[in-house]
Amino acid sequence: MSDLMLDVDQAGELKAAFRRSDWTNGQIKRLCEGDILFRIRQVLENKAEIVMKKVEEAVVVILTLVKTITTPAIAGKKTADCFTNKSRYYYRDNNLDNWLPKDQPAQAESKFSVQKLAHSATFKQAVESFLGVNGDIETLAKALKDRGAITTLPTIESLIERQEASKDVGLLTDIWASFFFVENKDGGVSVVYASRCGRLWHVSVYRLGRVYVWFAAYRFFFRN
Repeated sequence: MSDLMLDVDQAGELKAAFRRSDWTNGQIKRLCEGDILFRIRQVLENKAEIVMKKVEEAVVVILTLVKTITTPAIAGKKTADCFTNKSRYYYRDNNLDNWLPKDQPAQAESKFSVQKLAHSATFKQAVESFLGVNGDIETLAKALKDRGAITTLPTIESLIERQEASKDVGLLTDIWASFFFVENKDGGVSVVYASRCGRLWHVSVYRLGRVYVWFAAYRFFFRN
């Protein structure tokens, strides 16, 4: 083993480097323990690499429960035939036909958790809050389907009819929107937007990954 000598300049360089990186005396002491310096030398000699540990982001809870509702079994229907009653709907988004399967499947009796935003958020943030996990859009879409949280257009229609029949199922009727998760024809997930202005309803569909911040008090319907 060669004798190691540190001159004044080298010692000063080390001290300055530690200061630039905000090292504490305790951390410097730990650096001298065990084989830590040997492992650092392995990195310097390209015999090893440093792998940064990923710090998981905490999931922010931004949803509060409004109520839980039950829907009866709902028959399947052509997507093109949904939300077409002109006496009930004043706007129907053409992307319902472009993005979703041509046929909406039947849905068995189900329960929905109606949740409202506690503060403004994107679709992604709302879904992460509901699922309790962070992830990209593809991962979140799969998790929604695996959890059984998605629904069908005929079921949304049936809820609107019940709300109009003075049965409070949790839908907002004062211009503010309620959101539902539905499956795309490509296996992904989109979000159906339903709001009432006056006596008629507006129904649109958005991508789950849409980067838009929705106001607090908007509601999300998650099928349980």
